[in-house]
Amino acid sequence: MVAIAEELAISGTSARDLLALQFEAGSLDIKVMVRPVPLAADYPALEDIFEMVSETCEQDGISLSDLGRITFFDTEINLECSGVDAAVYTYRLNPVTVH
Repeated sequence: MVAIAEELAISGTSARDLLALQFEAGSLDIKVMVRPVPLAADYPALEDIFEMVSETCEQDGISLSDLGRITFFDTEINLECSGVDAAVYTYRLNPVTVH
């Protein structure tokens, strides 16, 4: 996840700009989908979001190849896993953080 965050930072893409990250099954390719209008200026930093996702992956034994998609909403972030169970994790964002 750190490498993904670094690549996005190099290209000038922040979490505010992201609509979703789609992880391609069977490869390490990631499709980056950006939104036409950025989210609020106080939207959480990409590093903070990836830290939450990484903690979940570590706790639940989710590998990079198990990731399907991370979707960035204004009030929550969804982590969708691929595979047999196709679990979806929802991270609610603090209402004070996002307008």
